[in-house]
Amino acid sequence: MATCKLSIFNASYFPVLQGVKEFKSAHRASASSPSKKLHPVFTSSGLLITYIALKKLKKNNGQFNLWRYYIHRYWKLTPTFVIISGCIWLIEDLGSGPVWKENIDPLVKSCKKNWWTNVFYISNFLKVQDRCFPHCGFISCLMQFFFISPVIFLVLYRKPVIGKSFILTGILVSAMVLAIITPLLNQMPVLLASVADHSVQMEFLHLVITMPYTHLGTYCVGMATGYLIYTYNEKKLRMHPVLVVFGWIVAITCNMAIVFGLYQWNSNNSLPNKVTATVYAAFSRIGWSLGLAWLTIACLYGYGGIINSFLSWKGFTPLSRMTYVVYIIQPAWIGVFRSHLRSTLYYSNIFVTYIFIAYVTISYIMGFLVVLIYQTPFLNLEKLVLSRTTNEKQDSVEEEKHIGTQTSA
Repeated sequence: MATCKLSIFNASYFPVLQGVKEFKSAHRASASSPSKKLHPVFTSSGLLITYIALKKLKKNNGQFNLWRYYIHRYWKLTPTFVIISGCIWLIEDLGSGPVWKENIDPLVKSCKKNWWTNVFYISNFLKVQDRCFPHCGFISCLMQFFFISPVIFLVLYRKPVIGKSFILTGILVSAMVLAIITPLLNQMPVLLASVADHSVQMEFLHLVITMPYTHLGTYCVGMATGYLIYTYNEKKLRMHPVLVVFGWIVAITCNMAIVFGLYQWNSNNSLPNKVTATVYAAFSRIGWSLGLAWLTIACLYGYGGIINSFLSWKGFTPLSRMTYVVYIIQPAWIGVFRSHLRSTLYYSNIFVTYIFIAYVTISYIMGFLVVLIYQTPFLNLEKLVLSRTTNEKQDSVEEEKHIGTQTSA
């Protein structure tokens, strides 16, 4: 089995394999871009937020508590995020290694200087090297979409035609911006493992990967899917078997092409021309999200078969409740582990598989402890405060009704 020598002395905080020719197997294409792993997050978030909000609006006759909407999400994400960010301050003196100071000190310095950007969810607008937890720029981007979502789903409920036009505009704007900045700023269509220049990678992460305009299209596709599910919530969406087969073929073909179409670009250093790069950058993310939207709809309405059975496995439920915390912890843990190494690593497919399992297992163990010790108590506190507030409002309304009845009597 082909192996390669990868020095940890040039390792960046983002675990990117830099120009390793020996890794020419097809799985490199699927592992090349971190953003593709996060497209389901943006798509599913847009779907769930829209679907749940529209159901609440219908239940409450068009009334929606925006204050509670914002408080709940902010309180759910922020305390745990801030606590984990604060722990980075303590790591500086808790380890050692040949590149410990080189890798850990910049991160600690960034957290001490810019920790507040995580509180206000604007860290994605900073350069990658200036962020406290560079990978959490995605969380800031997602929260920004959450803040503006009421503008769309409230209009979608009251004026569906205008709301749909907002969603379509968001998809088109995202594609147009990516189509413009890719050739104009000479950017890659996607983060490529074959591009070993660290400065180029960091520039792409800053200008493309964690910017709102990159993920606006995928988020809007999710919102459109949520609206479709809401529309057919009370009735069965029936599709002809030919349409079902055609939908699955198109979705699988499209998503496979988007992933494995990168193989040549990653294996031979044969970067695409500007036209190809522009088209891929503009439409690959939206195409990927449309494939995910089909997967969701097909499984929801009984056309998913064995795929639906697998994705509906109850064992995923407890793991899904820890994914947010694990996402924050895992890259930090990888950075600490790599900075602590005192020898060169010889990578092979078996070794990468082994280290992957180790990373995931340890990350979920730490995630479970964080959820148990920090996140759950904060969520329970939120329920306690909001329940008391709701009870007080109900008591106040009942008292006003009682006084009004006595007055009329």
